[in-house]
Amino acid sequence: MDDVLLDGNGHPIGLSPEESRLASDYVHFLDLVSRTALALERGEWSHLAEKAEDLSRATDALAVSATRADASTPSARAGSVLAAVTARGWQLQAVQKLHPGPYGAARPSGEP
Repeated sequence: MDDVLLDGNGHPIGLSPEESRLASDYVHFLDLVSRTALALERGEWSHLAEKAEDLSRATDALAVSATRADASTPSARAGSVLAAVTARGWQLQAVQKLHPGPYGAARPSGEP
C-alpha cells in the first residue's frame, strides 16, 4: 500500500485523472453487476434487459479507462485505484465482497 496517499479519514488523495476515472468506472460497473443480479433474482426480465444494456456500455467505458490507465505516465497505481474504489463504493456488496482487503480502511469510519 506504499503507492496510496490517504487523507486523515483514510480516503485516497492525489489521484491522477486516469486513476480517478478508472475507479469511478469500476464502481459504476460493479453497481450495475449487482443491479443485474438482483433483477435476475426477482425475475424482472425487462429490468434485467435494461441493466444488461447499461452493463454493456459500462464495460466499454471501463475498457477505455483501463487502456488509458495502462498508457498513462506515470503508471496508474493499483493501490490508489483500489482505495478510491472502496471509498466511493463502500456501500456496494460487490465491493465489500471483492475488495475486503487493506483498502477497506478507505471506507467511512463506523461503516462495515
